Amino acid sequence: MTVSSPSPRPGRPAPRLLHVLAKAPLTPNLLRLTLAGELRDFGPGHTFKLLIVPRGTTALPLPETAPRPVVRTFTVRALNREAGELTVDLVLHGGFAAQWALQAKPGDPVGVVGPLGAPLPLTRGPYLIAGDHCALPAIARLLEELPQDATGDVLIEIPGPADELPLAHPPGLRLHWLHRRAPAGESTLLQEAVRALPPLPLTPTTFAWVACESAGVKALRAHLREERGLPPQQMQLAGYWKRGVDERTYHDTEHYDHAPDEYGRSRG
Repeated sequence: MTVSSPSPRPGRPAPRLLHVLAKAPLTPNLLRLTLAGELRDFGPGHTFKLLIVPRGTTALPLPETAPRPVVRTFTVRALNREAGELTVDLVLHGGFAAQWALQAKPGDPVGVVGPLGAPLPLTRGPYLIAGDHCALPAIARLLEELPQDATGDVLIEIPGPADELPLAHPPGLRLHWLHRRAPAGESTLLQEAVRALPPLPLTPTTFAWVACESAGVKALRAHLREERGLPPQQMQLAGYWKRGVDERTYHDTEHYDHAPDEYGRSRG
């Protein structure tokens, strides 16, 4: 397939055209897609931009042409450069990308820009890792990459027991599955669970990673700074979505790192 794309800004990877190889449900609300194509020069990085294009596309649309691809950001769940396979897990929350994934068929085209994102400091911690269902793929990858002597707590808010996954993680990390009692965005379960944790030891390697709904991120940022005393450089927080704001509007106007891509879009 031919890829027609704008020249990337310095330091930005060029868009590439892949295709859907396979898909499989992991839980009732989590779907795994395997994308295939030329990936031998796909560098290190934790995230990538998914460019959703019309079925039958053989060249990526230019950003100034119509229709433009719908752009969302996802975690690189797994990557096999030699086999040319990129794995992504999508939470089925009803948004545009989730609907596309449910309808995707093997052979369907999809654009990819990546990899993006700076690596986290991989020390022994202690860590505080907290996220809602949308953050589950990123948490799963992070746990696989942490040193085996890492310590701390991992809190994951999900719809219910059927959405728990067997996650590989260092034995010193305590895993807490939180089953929501209220709709996503209305639940304060994750915030309450973080606040209920024992005092977080403040060491040079202490680190907090949090990703959830926008209001929850703001509340937890204030808690970690003001009540736990954690310095800003020892935490990374990401608002993956915002209650009451449709997916496209939020992702086109806000992003936790405010890093636009070649298509002028942001996290999804």
